[in-house]
Amino acid sequence: RNRFVFKLWNTYAFFCNYARLDAFDPAAAPVPVSERPDIDRWILSDLQRLVETARRKLEDFDAMTFCLAAETYVADKLSNWYVRRNRRRFWKSEKSVDKLAAYQTLHTVLTTLTRLFAPIMPFLSESMYQNLEGATGAAVRAPSVHLCDFPRPDETLIDTALSADMEALLRLVSLGLSIRNAVKIKVRQPLAEIRILP
Repeated sequence: RNRFVFKLWNTYAFFCNYARLDAFDPAAAPVPVSERPDIDRWILSDLQRLVETARRKLEDFDAMTFCLAAETYVADKLSNWYVRRNRRRFWKSEKSVDKLAAYQTLHTVLTTLTRLFAPIMPFLSESMYQNLEGATGAAVRAPSVHLCDFPRPDETLIDTALSADMEALLRLVSLGLSIRNAVKIKVRQPLAEIRILP
């Protein structure tokens, strides 16, 4: 799907451009996930849910269901929501723990996605893997994404309540956009108020 590949590549390019400028070191000591902002913990939590879906559906030879879930994750959650709402964290001139957490979170997501997508997009996944993992010593990384173990979900990163809250928020945003389109109010035009009925 063109939309899926376009969003994946844009997110990957965004990360690479800023990581190069800031000399991001993927081997730096990780910021504990528990100390990262909610939005970081959410995107990692939903990543583990995608890993669960991948393992379950690919074992059932149901690649299409996995691909549709992957498209939703990459296009709607990672690109349209996570990256857009975190640009300022990457743009900061000073190096901080928050900026490092943003880099580490996005790096984890992208490297995991390369292994998840390797059976479906072998060449693109390999190219991304070589670039993202290139800074890691050859002794501690596989020479090819196709020689890596397929990802397993990390239960410690799954936050069911946080994922549910974000799912509800994304649905509200989607409904709001559809109503704006219906009455022809542009996205950048502020609204006087919004009412959400329980």
